[in-house]
Amino acid sequence: MQLSLLNPSQIDRLHRAALEILWTVGVRVPHPEVRGLLGAAGASVDAVSQLVRIPEELVVQSLASAGKSFTLYGRDRSKQARFGVGVRNYNSIAGEASWVDSQCTTRRYTTLDDVRVAARFGDALPWINLVG
Repeated sequence: MQLSLLNPSQIDRLHRAALEILWTVGVRVPHPEVRGLLGAAGASVDAVSQLVRIPEELVVQSLASAGKSFTLYGRDRSKQARFGVGVRNYNSIAGEASWVDSQCTTRRYTTLDDVRVAARFGDALPWINLVG
């Protein structure tokens, strides 16, 4: 069973709004090589403001040619995170700003040592596909 939070009409409205924003507002792209690639593909590029406006045709063409699934492999190639329709991954959360441990009953700012502990812990859990 696949859960959908939005109905097809809502998804279409969201897609249309995104296309309008990409063309009328654009996106700031600070990397000159990427701006060049987008310009060569048909986007409108302003090198001074670094603003790139992407036409609907380029978005639609890019989506049609994009891969529909991919796999990330860990250092141990048997550990994989597969992505695509109907595939589920379990990831630990990255960027915890606060930490609560057995010695502390209140939240405190995370230290680099906490990050090391969390990464090792997440890596040891067999049901976690990606450690954040």
